[in-house]
Amino acid sequence: MSNENSSIKNDHEIKNDVDVSTSAYKKTIVPFVKKISNIEQTLYQVKNQSGQDPLNFPIKLNNRLASLRRSIENGDAKPTDGAYKVFKELSLELDENLEQLNELFVTEIPKINKLLKKPLEFK
Repeated sequence: MSNENSSIKNDHEIKNDVDVSTSAYKKTIVPFVKKISNIEQTLYQVKNQSGQDPLNFPIKLNNRLASLRRSIENGDAKPTDGAYKVFKELSLELDENLEQLNELFVTEIPKINKLLKKPLEFK
């Protein structure tokens, strides 16, 4: 789960460092920001504003992982076979999203850095 959270943090940092208001950057940076935003929205419910919002918007991958973790930690017995199965499915989904994000960073950041005075970095 920490990989997911650090990826979201990188996503936020990059979006904040990028000035998409200038037209010179729009062809490269705007599509990049859209793509990382789409991945972020897959991992994390970005529409939650109040305590009521989790009822109004669907839960995302980080919530599903947190819920699984909570159910495993609260039990006195070892995790069930079903919990292992769910963990494997959620882990695969997370890995796919993180792979997409990493691929996007590797392919797009060098293009963006050519346009920026202060290069972007990702971890």
